Amino acid sequence: MAIEEKRHLGLPPGVGLVLAMTHGGVEMIDGEKRFLFGTISGGARYRQTRKRLLVVGDRVTFFEKSGEVIINERLERKSELTRFDDRGNEHVIAANMDAVLIVVSWDLPPLKLGLIDRYILASKLGKLRPVVVVNKIDLVKDSKGIDKIASMYRGLGFSFWLTSAIGNPCGIEELRKDLTDQWVIFSGQSGVGKTALASALTGVQGLKMGEILKETGKGRHTTSFTRVFPLPNGGALVDSPGIRSFGLSQLQKDQVILGFPEIEKFSSKCGFRNCTHLVEQGCVVRSSIGEPDGITPSRYESYSRIISELKQTPYLRPDYPKK
Repeated sequence: MAIEEKRHLGLPPGVGLVLAMTHGGVEMIDGEKRFLFGTISGGARYRQTRKRLLVVGDRVTFFEKSGEVIINERLERKSELTRFDDRGNEHVIAANMDAVLIVVSWDLPPLKLGLIDRYILASKLGKLRPVVVVNKIDLVKDSKGIDKIASMYRGLGFSFWLTSAIGNPCGIEELRKDLTDQWVIFSGQSGVGKTALASALTGVQGLKMGEILKETGKGRHTTSFTRVFPLPNGGALVDSPGIRSFGLSQLQKDQVILGFPEIEKFSSKCGFRNCTHLVEQGCVVRSSIGEPDGITPSRYESYSRIISELKQTPYLRPDYPKK
């Protein structure tokens, strides 16, 4: 398979795009569409920290010497998708992506709006566009229910698609157009039909999650098991196991609100300083829950659950009105 899109064609000489990390080094592609296997120079390795480790999507400078490809430096990232582990350490999953494809299913496993909201928040924190896909739409029996949910998220400005990737496929072409020339990281629980959806989007039948873009002949045993799937309209799907769970407890309250534009809108009208929007009497956010053009109960529940998980959760008490 080959990638024919803008992300790497404009790379200057000596700059590569990281496709996979392996035990022995880095698989990448350069502006001449050469698939290369590089090792990290001693100086670059010394400069690496947990957050600065190379990940899929990174751009790196390299030079070639005696048939070997040596990586010198990682270039500045335009975006980072990160997660926190149980110890509070931050890990970058992918860099320089354009969007996060949040794949869920209507049933088997059942749709969880709270999970969608967590993925949306993680996307916004990484400066990425969240694209929500409800797959297995052929299993939907209550079309009014799913249409209401779709309308809610679309009304908030989020891309929200209904797809079926098997049987009589639907929604695939529309989703593919939305992802034109985008590098998209694949996310979602097991069992939501990601393999079938990836095959439908890429047009490659029998695609298996676990294949990587190109075998270079070296370093085939990847440590991150990240896969890259080219898309027909340009761009690619990037699948990484690290995306499947997010710990959000290390966030600050003002970061959480980035994933909830409707709460941010009403919070600007709130009469309390440092309002948590959880317990304060007279809070404008709380009074707007369930109101027409207000905040839906499910979204507020997601917000309050995430806030309650924060290690920096402020002492919950009524605050003084703003002056």
